[in-house]
Amino acid sequence: MESARLEPLILRRELDVESWAKLAMQWANEKDRPTGVVAYNSYTAQPILFGSLMAGLEVPQHLSLVTFEEQILVDAGSGRSISTCLLPEYDMGYVAVEMLLERIENGQSLSPRLLPFKGIKGATVAPPPMA
Repeated sequence: MESARLEPLILRRELDVESWAKLAMQWANEKDRPTGVVAYNSYTAQPILFGSLMAGLEVPQHLSLVTFEEQILVDAGSGRSISTCLLPEYDMGYVAVEMLLERIENGQSLSPRLLPFKGIKGATVAPPPMA
């Protein structure tokens, strides 16, 4: 986004499924609509996909969508696999317990640890449309 001189639009909202779908449908009619969405989970990603398709957008040609989840997602309505960054849940739990035990033993705060994740390209990501 930086190389294209674009500003991200960051939404931190607690919406229900229907509201996410309506928001995606609203975006479809905006002049400067988003060309990509990173959703925090399937609860957000699936209604955004649904709303975008219902509004006539082609995914991924008009809108790319990626999410974070512990499993590969296939949208039941469209049959499309949603591009996903797979969360390493087992490793997250294992490292959390290790860190907790270390904290109990040493009584000191610990530095965060980075865990690798795997990106799975589904049918919802494409290069951005040309302006």
